[in-house]
Amino acid sequence: MKNEKDSNFRLISNSMPFSGAIGSVVEDRHKMEIIEMEGDPNKKIFKIRAFISDHVDVCGKVNEILENNFHKMIKLNENPLTIYLPKGKTNVIFFDLVSGENGLLTYIEVRVETVLIDDAFRLATTKINELLDCLLGSRNMPIMISQLGLVSNKGDYIIAYKLILPFNTINSFGPLGGVHQFPLFAPYDALLREATNSNSPYYRFLCFYRLYEGINLLRKKIKEISAKKGISEPLPKDPAVNTKELEGLGFDKTFIEGIRNVSDLFGKYSDQRHAIAHFLFKGDQSHVYLSNGRFIDEYSIHSSLLMKYVSKAYYDLRKHFYDHLSSHLSRGEILPLKEQKDQFIIRDE
Repeated sequence: MKNEKDSNFRLISNSMPFSGAIGSVVEDRHKMEIIEMEGDPNKKIFKIRAFISDHVDVCGKVNEILENNFHKMIKLNENPLTIYLPKGKTNVIFFDLVSGENGLLTYIEVRVETVLIDDAFRLATTKINELLDCLLGSRNMPIMISQLGLVSNKGDYIIAYKLILPFNTINSFGPLGGVHQFPLFAPYDALLREATNSNSPYYRFLCFYRLYEGINLLRKKIKEISAKKGISEPLPKDPAVNTKELEGLGFDKTFIEGIRNVSDLFGKYSDQRHAIAHFLFKGDQSHVYLSNGRFIDEYSIHSSLLMKYVSKAYYDLRKHFYDHLSSHLSRGEILPLKEQKDQFIIRDE
């Protein structure tokens, strides 16, 4: 999340500093309030606001993303609308649903008693997701938490946010003749874009897991093409994994043990893959509860690690192909000019 224009926001706790990962940020002006809260070892009441939308913005500056919050299709007849979610006997949680000037739902506020800010965000995520699950009912309509805000105990303002850390690098194109995509790479490119586009840590995890599953096949095909063309340049090695980074993210030693490269990391994730790919795993009672804030955070970390390392493994192979093989396979192709663009259109063949 490196961007000079977002320099007034800082990551807190052990948030992953990767675009696309879920992390918590605080503005510099509220940093001391966060330090005071985290320094108090006692349980306390946190007020958490979950901003509700039909999508999650993941590109741009943090402050721009935070300004865009409301659900286009949910209108409140009271403001605030206070409702409760019973879970049996005395287990009841109250929520305040709040609309903006347009009457559309903007955020849901809930109070959480715990010690740490991370735990408050996580517990609030679970309960508000459960409320959204119930509100959705038979209405087929997207509704989700776009980000969470921690309200100050000194006034009615937010001092920290939890959100998907945005992609904020501007990419420039042109002048440009064209880009070449060999059919060999088309399904991998499509899967990589699908994974990167996803706001769901569960689906992103599955996509990157699947992408790495296919890399061994890709390596085999590139070897075969190289042999046919008489290219002896060795394929790039599987990228190394920075285990210090894993330690800093809180992974225990039993997970880190034996990890040297992406293949080793991939091998550690078979249980997580089965757990999200199937409703039940390891017996008839185990499943990943998708609304649970802890699972969301865990899969965000896992999917972000795979995004970083699997992407590198793929790009290394892709670069090798374009550096050493593409010129051999492109012989005989025409060089189309802009003046001929009317001849080259999409045709149903």
